[in-house]
Amino acid sequence: MKTTNLILSLGLMLMSIFLPSSLVAQNVIPELGDKITTSDGIYVVAGSNLISNPSFDYGFADWLAGNNQELSENNFEIISDGGADGGAYLKAKGSAGSTSASSIKKGWAVEVGKTYLFSMWALRSASAMSSNTQYSRIYASDSETATTEQIGSVNFTADTWTKTEIVFTAERPYLVVNLGWMNSSAVDAFFLGILEASDELATAILEQAIADAKTLLSTTEEGIERGQYPTEVRAALQAAIDEAQSTLTTATTQEQINEAAETLRAAIAEYKLNAVQAFVLGKQYNI
Repeated sequence: MKTTNLILSLGLMLMSIFLPSSLVAQNVIPELGDKITTSDGIYVVAGSNLISNPSFDYGFADWLAGNNQELSENNFEIISDGGADGGAYLKAKGSAGSTSASSIKKGWAVEVGKTYLFSMWALRSASAMSSNTQYSRIYASDSETATTEQIGSVNFTADTWTKTEIVFTAERPYLVVNLGWMNSSAVDAFFLGILEASDELATAILEQAIADAKTLLSTTEEGIERGQYPTEVRAALQAAIDEAQSTLTTATTQEQINEAAETLRAAIAEYKLNAVQAFVLGKQYNI
């Protein structure tokens, strides 16, 4: 398998010398040094793409169907431009089960214990969105052709190139993509590469919670009338905002950021439950 991959890679390198400049398109595939933000923190792309021919600039090379045979022109076609990156992409001609010649099943070796980014782009027509989107899946697997444990599904948006991105720590030696019942959908710009954890914290989740809490305070009123909020209720939310802002500037771990965001979201929910209702005990009303 290593020899085969090496020969293919050399072949692709030689072919690239003769590619016309029109095939050079906008890059939507992650590159070394790119930052990937997750709920666990920020990662940096630290490895090159393990997927040969990720954008189908070389036809069907290094891609297999669900029956473990090479892709055929009976079931797939290469469109020369208009892909997620502006260049070539693969389009299914029909639709059949996950182990058929009309589906895709391709695996790549990964190192157990390492963290990886897998990403791809997919396009599906509005008429094909009504069924079978759930059969385009990503697996952590025990072999190059197995579908051992599903770790994700492909995202589709009608008539729009849509990105699927999964960050995972490998617990099995292969990542396998199995795209079944494709309903004439298209795919492009695949990536699989190693990530390294960054010292930078992902603070957007907490920053958004703080912004939402401030907006809630500024768009509601203090008072004892219906729909208003008692002084102590507003003070409690302000205190939660102050605590979250302090954490934002002093946190040293992603866990602290995530916990602060969760705590503030809970305070927002509690605030919303404490608006003054129709009647207040002890207040006189004229009916």
